[in-house]
Amino acid sequence: MYAIILQCYWLGEPSNFLVLNKGRIWQTVSQYIQLNYTVWRHGARTPLSRSPFGEADDYDSEITTTSYTPEELTEVGIRDSYELGQVLRNRYDDFLKGYNAEEVYVRSTNKNRTIQTALLCLAGMFPIAASDSPIGLPWQAIPVHSVPLELDSALYVPLKCPYADGIYWNEIMKSAPVLELMEQHKSLFSTLRRETGLALETLDSIYQVYEPLYSVVYDASGSSKLPKWFTPELFKEIESLYHTSTTFYYSDERIKPLRGAQLLQLLVAQIKDKISGKIPTAKFFGYSTHDVTIIGLLENLQLYHANMHPEFMATLMIELYEQFGNYTVESILEYQSYSTILENQQDRIKRNLANLFCFVSHYLLKVWYRNGMRNKTMQMLRLPNCKYPCSAEQFLKMTTGQSEDDWFARCNPTSNETSATTLTLIEDRWSTLTLLLVKSEAEIVI
Repeated sequence: MYAIILQCYWLGEPSNFLVLNKGRIWQTVSQYIQLNYTVWRHGARTPLSRSPFGEADDYDSEITTTSYTPEELTEVGIRDSYELGQVLRNRYDDFLKGYNAEEVYVRSTNKNRTIQTALLCLAGMFPIAASDSPIGLPWQAIPVHSVPLELDSALYVPLKCPYADGIYWNEIMKSAPVLELMEQHKSLFSTLRRETGLALETLDSIYQVYEPLYSVVYDASGSSKLPKWFTPELFKEIESLYHTSTTFYYSDERIKPLRGAQLLQLLVAQIKDKISGKIPTAKFFGYSTHDVTIIGLLENLQLYHANMHPEFMATLMIELYEQFGNYTVESILEYQSYSTILENQQDRIKRNLANLFCFVSHYLLKVWYRNGMRNKTMQMLRLPNCKYPCSAEQFLKMTTGQSEDDWFARCNPTSNETSATTLTLIEDRWSTLTLLLVKSEAEIVI
């Protein structure tokens, strides 16, 4: 389906045709990137709440008297977002010469921090001189697309899904492995309940403590303060447990099709369209998202483990290559009558070749992961059940059909008041966006 198979000939004396019997083969392989699919977590942000630990919160009072705004990018996050763009610029300099609307498509969840991260990343990725700008600034306006959060089942993985949430809270959080972890760390939970005033009744609730601490520790700008009970050793224990807890998020086979699979199916569709020639100009798809989005995608690729938890600006890159192979063959030959060659093939045969040259091309994928801008290592990920380098054909066989066709209907199986209707919007000549209209008796919400 994705390979070109060529028949190769060798012509000896004019009266005889030489047929390859056996021999030695040397292969020269050239790979050319055809499509890049990059998903990143937003940059460093402020904590999600001004007082994450309520009345027991022992933060310095400065946290409520500065310009601190919850959930927004910090200065560190702004710099890191721009730096990611520079990293992508350097990596794909020969592939993406400059911004071209027919080559680049970027989408973000409808959150300030992810939209800002996308804009900053694009500024670093496609810099221009002020003299080349119509407004005299070293910046060009590059669109970032988004849809309302309540419709974004692909990028906004925490989107409410009663079916998946029921499995998670009623089964997984009450399962033996989870309860055993709670028991192993009961001293930690007791300490945190006392210091924070939080109930912390489930393993999942460790996030309530980890999230604000991580945000402040990572930023380290002084815009917000750590609580007095904080110690590096305690934070390390909290962080380790939180990372472990994320392995329970979407590992259940009933949850995977609803958490991360929609984004994977976007990738699958784009790869198919690129190979088939439906989107010949497309080169770069960028998605500005959240840590749980990347977790869901990695889970659906069977790659996620606790040590991979996405830090701020964690980046997952999936690259589609077309591989060309040139084969030089030194052969042991046998003779056949030249007259056996079909008339319409004679013109294709060249005389007096020292070697036989064959040519073949096919598509393959490479997956890379860089866990944040402070981590300088670009890690190659090997897809399970797909021999490296993973062929596009095998990848598509493994991943096609993993997501739910009707996400909203599957998430609300008992609802009599809502129904899901698919609406496909063609945003431009090569990008297709599917939205879901949720219809109630009184209105249509979009």
